Amino acid sequence: MTPHTGSPQGSARTPPRPLSPPPLSAQAGQPYVLYPVGTTPQAADPQWGEGAKVADPGFNDEGLDAWTKTGPVFDQTDGKDHRTAVLGAGATAARERRITGLEPGKRYTASVNVEVEPGKERATTLAVKGGGLDAAVSLNRSMAPNQVAGEEQHSTYFQRVKLNFTAPADGSAVLRLAADSAAAVVRADDVRLVANAPTTEDGALVHEDFEDVDQGWGPSPRATRAASPTPAPPPRPAPARTSRSTPRPRWSPARPTR
Repeated sequence: MTPHTGSPQGSARTPPRPLSPPPLSAQAGQPYVLYPVGTTPQAADPQWGEGAKVADPGFNDEGLDAWTKTGPVFDQTDGKDHRTAVLGAGATAARERRITGLEPGKRYTASVNVEVEPGKERATTLAVKGGGLDAAVSLNRSMAPNQVAGEEQHSTYFQRVKLNFTAPADGSAVLRLAADSAAAVVRADDVRLVANAPTTEDGALVHEDFEDVDQGWGPSPRATRAASPTPAPPPRPAPARTSRSTPRPRWSPARPTR
């Protein structure tokens, strides 16, 4: 038999072992898959992000091969097996990817969940460039905890950073997330690219009419604890008792008829 160690990324082959003793020396808590020698199937390409315009939008590939990387960029898995991309502390770090197949002149929203290491600062920018397009949005701190119960980043300081843009004439652009040189670590996850046309208002720093939202509640993060949804109204108090009571009618048996 050929044992393979299992992981969220698939399985890794270990040296073949006979079915008879000595037994396989297994590690506690480690899943295994056994195949007869010579019958192990070929690993299939998971095609992360299949059908989307952004390949590997969740940074699930171990090498982040779908993205061009600059500086200290790597992937990381937390205790819940959630994989994120990391812009390591120190030098300028970035990851980018060319997006193709955009409809020229159409409006899109690009977004990504970002967390700047809590308690620290680092200028981090999401940008879309190409064909005369130069749109960007930046942040330097993560101060609002994520309280959305449906997100795997709940109880962290990940918040979604969004950027609206109009697709250039050639239908392609470079999507880039970059962090300046600093001591803070920046983590990112779940890139999204949605065709939509949210309304704008001249002179407004932030404008949202909630009629064409790509995700979430717009610019405002949820502030209540996800484990405590909107509380139910308090129970109605019981009617107060009074010292006087309505006298009960006296009962007497019916008189028999003769």
